[in-house]
Amino acid sequence: MNKVGYDPRSIANAVLDIAEKNEIGITNLALNKILFFLHADFLASDKQKLISISFEAWQYGPVLPIIYHQFKMHGSDFIQSRAFRLDTKTGNQVIAEYHDIGSILPLLEKRFLDYGRLDANALVNLSHAKGSPWHQVWHGLVNSVGMKIHDSLILQYSGARFGNSGFNNATIH
Repeated sequence: MNKVGYDPRSIANAVLDIAEKNEIGITNLALNKILFFLHADFLASDKQKLISISFEAWQYGPVLPIIYHQFKMHGSDFIQSRAFRLDTKTGNQVIAEYHDIGSILPLLEKRFLDYGRLDANALVNLSHAKGSPWHQVWHGLVNSVGMKIHDSLILQYSGARFGNSGFNNATIH
């Protein structure tokens, strides 16, 4: 596993391909929540970052602005495209490949199925659970410049499925 995390566009593309393979439609709203929960799971179980940048607390839950902007043209429809990055050698936009995550792809797919089958509203409700990292930042219970949801806060809460209380023990309402 990569200690500093991976490009979120690459992880998003992997998740979208996994979703397509499993015939699961994913919206931008759902993708951002799924990425957050996957990142939380990797932090809690492997003590390593999945995503290289911080999530932000937005009205409907945790968001990676770079991912939101890549897919906002889909509105509330299922995402039919893939994220792009700038190829610094050519200056062209290219699809963000994820071949460098090969070793974690099976684990990513297994964990995706925990969240990918939930609809966007259930994912929002799960991210909004009282005491969750989003809840703490959104309601000003922790000091966070720019509404950043820091990994230490995620890790503290998301011992979740790995023994403590957290997302997988939260009630979806």
